[in-house]
Amino acid sequence: MLMKKSLLVLSIIVISLAMTGSLCFGAGFALYEASAKGNALGGLTGSADCPSAMFYNPAGITQLEGLQLSGGGIVILPTADITTKNPYTGVTQDTSMKDNTWVIPHLYATYQAFESVWFGLAVFSRFGLGSEYDDTWWGRYNNYKAVIKTVTANPNVAWKINDVISVAGGLDVMKFDLQLRNKINASLFTPAPNLNPASSDYDVDSSLSGDSYGVGYNLAVHIRPLDWLRVGVSYRSKVKQDVKGSVDFVREGAMTGYLPAEWFNSTGANGSITLPDMLFLGVSLKPIERLMVELGGTYTRWSSYDQLTLNYDRPLVEIPGHLSLSSVTIPKNWKDVWRFNIGVQYQTTSWLDLRVSYLYDATPIPGSSIDYIVPADDRHILGFGAGFHWQSWDFDISYNYLMVEDRDVTARPLDGIYDGRIEDGDSHFIGLTVSYRF
Repeated sequence: MLMKKSLLVLSIIVISLAMTGSLCFGAGFALYEASAKGNALGGLTGSADCPSAMFYNPAGITQLEGLQLSGGGIVILPTADITTKNPYTGVTQDTSMKDNTWVIPHLYATYQAFESVWFGLAVFSRFGLGSEYDDTWWGRYNNYKAVIKTVTANPNVAWKINDVISVAGGLDVMKFDLQLRNKINASLFTPAPNLNPASSDYDVDSSLSGDSYGVGYNLAVHIRPLDWLRVGVSYRSKVKQDVKGSVDFVREGAMTGYLPAEWFNSTGANGSITLPDMLFLGVSLKPIERLMVELGGTYTRWSSYDQLTLNYDRPLVEIPGHLSLSSVTIPKNWKDVWRFNIGVQYQTTSWLDLRVSYLYDATPIPGSSIDYIVPADDRHILGFGAGFHWQSWDFDISYNYLMVEDRDVTARPLDGIYDGRIEDGDSHFIGLTVSYRF
């Protein structure tokens, strides 16, 4: 009874964390950090031999007996430095991303209901983002704080067709929260615009927030043709989010008192974003009894994120006969990309597994639309971890070090982007997952 109560408490904690959101600094803003074991091996699409594999390949749960529960979280500590060049003076400014600690929680439950039918429930985050800078830095007209939080509830049904092939399908019910904060250079709407980021005379603070729900689906296949070979294919669909919220403005600059009173009044706002679909491919090999090699790739179709349009219930700026600013469209034109992983697990004893991995994660962001909201380039990730087994318990821990390649930035002053460079981007990931088999 005490053990069941402990697991119930763990479940409540994980679900509570999930509902507060999860964030990351990565290539795009997709999240693949689904469990400590998955992080240590770079993925579990091929092996799919634990409850947390439901993120990668739900068809693999037909390998699990009885009722199993798994939960935990990944802690992320990101950093990056950005150099911007003032287009008027040629002076450069060095800015560092603010130190923040983000948490990605996860919860999984699997149950063998019949001889060939399994049910599963997963709670995780497919997308998330956190970037924050000082609100006076030169890039503030593009962004000084951006937060995207998602939590997905994913029920699944898996069918073991025979001893070789299993299939699964489920729904992705996703909660999406968005917060964007930046300054607006109101001088752009005056007869004498000033693009010098060192001047804050016409600064107006903008705070946009909104949320929505979206629904997608997932399909998966797991094949076990030989004792030493596992193959997995899993697909998660696009999810469209129709975000509704509000935008608040505060006039801060010394000259904003001269702007018309009907400009920059708080109002309702809405917009749509289509989050990309993902295809997971994986192969698991056991060349010898205690050694497993996990190979995989994930194809994310970011081309669905072609632009971001925000519509306002009332115009932010209105000049009769000339301008009525009631919507803003920001081109994105992101591209489809691959993420590749290789991981190795060695069972040293009956109670200890050691793991190591490497991942390459390509950025979907072209140079023409890179911004300070997602200041990223291609990523390299090294993973390490261990699995401890005690009676019906499994304790998985992981550590990953993420390195982002340096990237030059070409100026787009009207977007608040200046000539410069993004460098020294890295993150530390620390994961813990606790599992119990009833």
